[in-house]
Amino acid sequence: LAWARLLLQGGDLPRAGGQAPPPVFTAPDAFEKFAQAVAREALSGTTWRSHFQHECSFPFLTELGKPDHPRRPDILLAESGATCAVGDTKYKDVLKEAASAELSTAKEVMVHIQHSDWNQLYVYMRMKKAVSGFFIVPFWNADGPPFDWIEHFGFKDCPSDGTERTAVLALNLLKPLADVKQKAAARLRTWLSAAPHEPLLPQPIPYSD
Repeated sequence: LAWARLLLQGGDLPRAGGQAPPPVFTAPDAFEKFAQAVAREALSGTTWRSHFQHECSFPFLTELGKPDHPRRPDILLAESGATCAVGDTKYKDVLKEAASAELSTAKEVMVHIQHSDWNQLYVYMRMKKAVSGFFIVPFWNADGPPFDWIEHFGFKDCPSDGTERTAVLALNLLKPLADVKQKAAARLRTWLSAAPHEPLLPQPIPYSD
């Protein structure tokens, strides 16, 4: 798949590689890297910072006074050291639960996000006091838009002390990667900008569906 080459070549579109053999990778790894690129692009030109699973960890339990059972969310978006949003990428679990014919829209993918995944997102939002939580998932639709988006739903009991917002961002892996990245990042940025964060993100990047 062309999108998987993103992991190997570090760019948005496939191009000729060098002489060195490519590293071993999996499709979920490649999708996670692409989701990270979208999150970074959404914060471009702002004072916000993105932190990914390999660089963010926080304790969940304590044993004999020592932190234990660390948790590592896929994506943390922070401003001035405070976590404002928590993100989770889903690829392998979604594919395992659905036939390919059922993965052509964000709504079709969303029903295959497991209860345990929603529980995990809730816990991460609660622990980090984040008002925004989101999933990034794949879908495949040659005739569809570069991305799909669902919001206006949420947890019955708010995980944060104030307003809580949740969303699902779906990336169309049958569209040009550069277009998917740019438009999906712009949508994510617009959504983050509308949250009750202080300070807010700068003016959102215009986007079109």
